Amino acid sequence: MADQEEEDLRMALRMSMQNSPPEPKRSKPRDAAGAPVVSPEESRALQRELMAAAAEKRMRAAKIASPSKAIDRSPCKSTDVAKKDKDLGPKGGNMGKELSSDEANQLFSM
Repeated sequence: MADQEEEDLRMALRMSMQNSPPEPKRSKPRDAAGAPVVSPEESRALQRELMAAAAEKRMRAAKIASPSKAIDRSPCKSTDVAKKDKDLGPKGGNMGKELSSDEANQLFSM
């Protein structure tokens, strides 16, 4: 058992001593030698254009996904409602005549 652990440690030491290049980072381009040199201003302008195009695409997709509902705004319906309100008369039971306290007590005791 101890021999196996010692063998594993020796193999790990040998592997670490080998000269192997580190793995390249994925965020960096692999070979930028053939690519044209772009100034930072051009790079920012290109990024703005890409962001604007993406925003326009999202706006179009949102417009298609949720079309506005057709609302019937015919004037005849609103005038019908107004006429019905006028036909109902005054609200709240106030008919213009105030009851005396005796009449109010008599109605309350009924």
